[in-house]
Amino acid sequence: MLFVMAVYPHHLLQDTVMPGWALVLGQVISYLSGIPLLAVTAFSLIAYLRLAAGDLLDAYDTPTGQVVLLLPLTMWAGCIWWLRALCRYEQPARAGATR
Repeated sequence: MLFVMAVYPHHLLQDTVMPGWALVLGQVISYLSGIPLLAVTAFSLIAYLRLAAGDLLDAYDTPTGQVVLLLPLTMWAGCIWWLRALCRYEQPARAGATR
């Protein structure tokens, strides 16, 4: 609840009159507000696979199963690396600004 309330002024004023520190804080809190959802989802999935799935994961206990698991993990890591490369940009100079 605190994360939601902290981000609210960020959405009201956007970047017109807000100081720089408030913009940064709003972006960080906005990003971090999704972390608890991710943690609960991951924990629930792991708990389900351990408790309710029975022998569903037994195939991955072998060395071949571990190699098979490396393929999606490598694909996931490659996608994250690619997305980070896409997110890099240089800020353009402001109109009328002198350097």
